[in-house]
Amino acid sequence: MLNKNDVEKIYNLANLRLKDEEVEDLAIKYQKVLDFA
Repeated sequence: MLNKNDVEKIYNLANLRLKDEEVEDLAIKYQKVLDFA
């Protein structure tokens, strides 16, 4: 299971590398992970 710091690192990398739509999609997925953390 990812912890909050891992999620933030992944989100930050995604933000730099992906188009806005893809980042938004990932952000939704990661937010769901955080909701369970």
